Amino acid sequence: RRPEKGHLKIFQEHGGDSRHAKNEDFCAVHLAYLSTCALEAYKKDRDMGLLIPYTDLPQLMPSKLLASHFKAPVDAEGLERMEETSKMYSKGRKGKGGSFSGDSKQKEASASGLVRSAAETYLYPVYEECLGEAKAHDLAHPFAAV
Repeated sequence: RRPEKGHLKIFQEHGGDSRHAKNEDFCAVHLAYLSTCALEAYKKDRDMGLLIPYTDLPQLMPSKLLASHFKAPVDAEGLERMEETSKMYSKGRKGKGGSFSGDSKQKEASASGLVRSAAETYLYPVYEECLGEAKAHDLAHPFAAV
């Protein structure tokens, strides 16, 4: 492992030590570092990107992302095609396709205590900040489960 200054800063802010960090902690810190970089870039120029929670992407894709951000025309036929496509399993290959069903809750339930603890310590603070920015700029569905 070769932590960047940003990694070290996150470890220090939470009383951690990168030299003795468990793999779960380092992975959570790395995701927090990437999220922090994205958030900082967003704050510098909000016109260049959007913070959209993954759970809200299907609802916000046509209106916020395509129509508002990219100024792309969206007609009823296009909306219908997007709706149908969003129901497909994206990793289906060569006849192994099927319907999409979210697996976030299943993944969370199967995560070890170390993974959950690392995410709560290092990743959730920046996630909450990103979610707050999204909500403040009307980019989060008000009924989304987070």
